[in-house]
Amino acid sequence: MSRPLPPVECWDEVDSTNRIAAAWLRAGCLHGRALRARIQTAGRGRLGRNWTAPPDSGLTLSVVLAGPEWFALAPRIPLAAGVACADLLRTRYNLPVGLKWPNDLVVGSRKCGGILCEGVTTASRFAGVVIGIGLNINADEGALGAELAGRATSLFLETGNTEADLDGLASDVRDAIVAAAEALSTSPPEQLLARWAALDSIRGRQVWFGEGHSATSGIAEGLAPDGGLLVRTADGLRTLHAGEVTTQPPSDPR
Repeated sequence: MSRPLPPVECWDEVDSTNRIAAAWLRAGCLHGRALRARIQTAGRGRLGRNWTAPPDSGLTLSVVLAGPEWFALAPRIPLAAGVACADLLRTRYNLPVGLKWPNDLVVGSRKCGGILCEGVTTASRFAGVVIGIGLNINADEGALGAELAGRATSLFLETGNTEADLDGLASDVRDAIVAAAEALSTSPPEQLLARWAALDSIRGRQVWFGEGHSATSGIAEGLAPDGGLLVRTADGLRTLHAGEVTTQPPSDPR
């Protein structure tokens, strides 16, 4: 990494680590500052979904990339963060963690985590990017909740082991994400796309996108050069840049 990073802060309870990290950015905080929360009461996932967890059942972390230079790299930051997290979990826990576009970490067909990247602006400039990471680590079926039965998993459920050193894990995740983001300015985009493709969990599978009964189905064909998802539909090849993609019909979204 190009510069030393501050220690990851751990707070007992917050509403949203991303909200606090964004406030830090607007106030001019150091690059790489990060916050882990033992309890998060109003965390947000993609599409405004809640992301909450019992104390220390998972890793709830937000990482700051400070500076206006991140604006040009913003489209690739979610891909880089996903690859960094998947690689770390695969190495640390010997788990076959894959990626589901656009931001899910999965083991098989079950989600074990997610990433939410948000650009932060002040009145006069782009301040940087906040990367929020939620990982199911020590959660059992009860902690995950009945609504996620069969659709979510955790380190504990996959291995039977728990992770006692969540602070150490948070520091490792932060370091991996910052290093991956910093590498974007010197590495060709094709390198990141190739690394993401090697972890792609839905390539070649039927997927659905869109809303409710109007959802369209097709076969996922990997990433476009700009990081969008290529889907082969009955009407031809589509490139998705936003929205929800599932591997089950809309009546049973996963």
